[in-house]
Amino acid sequence: MKKFLFVLTFISLTVYGFSQNKGGKERVYTNAMEFYKTLSDGSYAQNFTLQDINGNTYTLYDYLDQGKTVFIDFFAVWCGPCWNFMNTHALENLYKEHGPAGATGVDTNTTDDIMAFAIETSGNNANLACLQGDANNCNSQGGTQGDWITAAGDLPLLPTYSPNTAQCVSDYDISYVPTIYKICPDRTVKEVGQLSSADEYYATVSQCPAVTSNGNDAKLFSFDYPTVFPYCTSDFEPKITIQNYGTQNLTSVQIKTYVDGNEASSYNWSGSLGTYEITQVTLPQISIGSGSHTLKVELLNPNGVPDEDNSNNSKEITVSSNPDGTHVMVDILTDNYPDETTWDLKLNGNIIASGGPFTQPQTHNTIEMCLEAGQCYDFTIYDAYGDGMSYNGVVGHVTVTAGTDTLVDFSGADFTSSKTVNFCLSNSGVSNAIFEDLSIYPNPVSEELTVMNAQGGILSIVTNAGVVVYKKELKNSNEKINVKNIPAGYYVLKIMKSGKVITKPLVITE
Repeated sequence: MKKFLFVLTFISLTVYGFSQNKGGKERVYTNAMEFYKTLSDGSYAQNFTLQDINGNTYTLYDYLDQGKTVFIDFFAVWCGPCWNFMNTHALENLYKEHGPAGATGVDTNTTDDIMAFAIETSGNNANLACLQGDANNCNSQGGTQGDWITAAGDLPLLPTYSPNTAQCVSDYDISYVPTIYKICPDRTVKEVGQLSSADEYYATVSQCPAVTSNGNDAKLFSFDYPTVFPYCTSDFEPKITIQNYGTQNLTSVQIKTYVDGNEASSYNWSGSLGTYEITQVTLPQISIGSGSHTLKVELLNPNGVPDEDNSNNSKEITVSSNPDGTHVMVDILTDNYPDETTWDLKLNGNIIASGGPFTQPQTHNTIEMCLEAGQCYDFTIYDAYGDGMSYNGVVGHVTVTAGTDTLVDFSGADFTSSKTVNFCLSNSGVSNAIFEDLSIYPNPVSEELTVMNAQGGILSIVTNAGVVVYKKELKNSNEKINVKNIPAGYYVLKIMKSGKVITKPLVITE
């Protein structure tokens, strides 16, 4: 899922915290980064071309290809902290003292090694009047903080309204403002935040890798698939991203894959990548067997010659395979405030998986997992604001499924701050023997449930919140369970026997 959310409400972000207002409701968060995420450090910067209000055009890669480090202040006209930061003039002074030689406002004794922009994020929800501080004609729902053009001074100020677009806001995962990025010449991104002076920003330039001088240098930029999470298969087609870190066009490279130190495949890639360009490559299928294994990928012989820098050629991860595991799908349908939603999954009280916050409103987010059969898990959804996934008629939803079995199913209106649901996975390797002739009927049931051939087991009826509402030892091959006193609703019926578990969705009607 490509993450993006232009903030529909007006978020005030400061160094110490921020608040969010929903139609009069207000909650103060003490740690903004706990709920709002941007691009991960080391992500690859996407190119953009934008015009300023005078029609001058700026293209990101033009400056990176000149070996310049680029700083970007993503702001919004309605944002008070954005206004305060702009008026520190830290980025404007950085631009003046170190920007491109000959550019408007740049000092004649510039170091000529950086570029800086201020990009307004509202797209067509803001206009020129907003940037000019004309509150009467500003079309932003949140108004404008003032004359941004004067506040920016000589710093290039780029709107995202037509003829520009807000694509760069999506590409850079701007979920809160201001967000200040540093982009190194090799096109890697790092969030640097609100620093107080030009000198502080300029001090970070030296943290960028030196501009490459190697002619032939292939870099393994990222290991995309598989990752470290357990998989319910032992066969993989690894996916990697390679980057040309040389000055010559990269047209070929040999790619070797190793499992536990033994060569598993060799693949010859061909194409054409300019300096610092990337491409994703799908490698031949390999089999790693059950359990944990070391998976390594190495790049060799770019353009048919020895690589001039072997330090960036390989990556190694540990992959866990469990072909006997259960493939589980988590589906979270967000409401209009996806940035408030997070989740985790616990086994024996320990978090084994987690996710969120999300960025796309009213969107299905699907997460695949491989879980151990015969175990019971606790799935918890959280809402940072405390009103669940439900606001102004827009309601989210959560489901967790394993094949055709629905393990968790509830509405975003069913909780406020959090909701925990327990579910169990049957052990596929032995459940047929233990529960070979098991029969449960009717389902849905209103009065009496019949359980056949489960003698010796412990039966529980569990709510979606994980509360056990009924429990009974099954002593006979034909057991009658009276459910008349259990409120109508959706439940999980769980039978445990000989250390194994089988679960079934159960619907009780009036």
